[in-house]
Amino acid sequence: MNNLYRMIFKTGMTAWPLVTMTSILLYMATVVSAGDPQVVSVSVDQETITIFPDSCTGTLVCDLSDDNNDSLIVSIRISADGGNTWMVPFRTDFFMTLTPGTHSIPFTVKGQHGDDCIARVTVWDCLETGGRARRIPARGHLFLMGSENDLVDERPVHETAFSHDFWMDTTEITAVQFLQFKTDWVPEYLGLLYYKDNHPVDNCFYHWAIRYCNWRSIRDGLDTCYTGLPEGSENYRDYFDVVYDQTKNGWRLPTEAEWEYACRAGTMTRYFFGGDSLLLGEYAWYRATFDDTIHGVAEKKPNRFGLYDLYGSMLEITQDWYDSSYYENAPLFDPTGPTTFPANELSHDPFRVVRGGFFRSQAKDVSSSRRLPNFSSARHPQAFRCVRTITE
Repeated sequence: MNNLYRMIFKTGMTAWPLVTMTSILLYMATVVSAGDPQVVSVSVDQETITIFPDSCTGTLVCDLSDDNNDSLIVSIRISADGGNTWMVPFRTDFFMTLTPGTHSIPFTVKGQHGDDCIARVTVWDCLETGGRARRIPARGHLFLMGSENDLVDERPVHETAFSHDFWMDTTEITAVQFLQFKTDWVPEYLGLLYYKDNHPVDNCFYHWAIRYCNWRSIRDGLDTCYTGLPEGSENYRDYFDVVYDQTKNGWRLPTEAEWEYACRAGTMTRYFFGGDSLLLGEYAWYRATFDDTIHGVAEKKPNRFGLYDLYGSMLEITQDWYDSSYYENAPLFDPTGPTTFPANELSHDPFRVVRGGFFRSQAKDVSSSRRLPNFSSARHPQAFRCVRTITE
């Protein structure tokens, strides 16, 4: 059994055995090469710890070094019992961007600290890049998915963890990239004055997206993730029984859990840049900024993981069927949504989950946790980005 599945669960907290976290840290160290930044020291100031019935707060102090003096990506984990179990903080970021030097970082974790609260820190210059994708460090990083402050289908907030890292495209697939696969497709804005070569694909069916994923996997010499695709069919209903295998190493659509984790990049705020909607225009093409024009990808700021256009631009198709109550019974590890589409009066055209909002979304309708249903037959304004499981 994978070590990650040997997690210990205690009342009121999620705990990680020391052997598991050691193996995770060794695994993550393989991503880093000589000359990368180093954690010189890390400690928890015991004087700052305050105990609550089901949690504790405190401050860790870490000293980081880097020969290039770059801005660094840092992840933190806390042990509230001297190293027997390990957790990521909640209510505070567990990924952050820091400069070399000494930093004091406040944290909140479940459980009580006893007399020996300690911390671990992992640091990168940047995430590993492969082609147009970034390696997302998800394996062993539990996060809180959903929101208590927004729509009912984003509740309850629940713990989610992954048994794998994954590659994710830094941008939505562009029209030019998609035309390499579907040469007979005519982009809605092709030929118009404001069309750009880096325009995101639009008017995209779910079944086009998964066929693109298989085509890209074959092109790249990888295993395909989708089987049972009806040859030559353009009827969306013919794709309801397509089999999806997340354990393959080929390209696929992200689950909504993977999408939210990658979007948050370790944050617990409404947006990955904080809670101030006035800053949204720096990161997204949405109602207040899109100027009645579809813009190219990567023209706004990325999140901490180097991913662009997660908010606004186009709705992004995920792999999951939509069920408004799915979070009530979502599994801890590697959730993939309902196994079949929920039966309802619209079961002839069941919903898929789409994420991120689009160019006409208002700021209040865009967040890291916002999940929206869209018909299986829907095309506009949908785009997608690909992910693939890292299996080693």
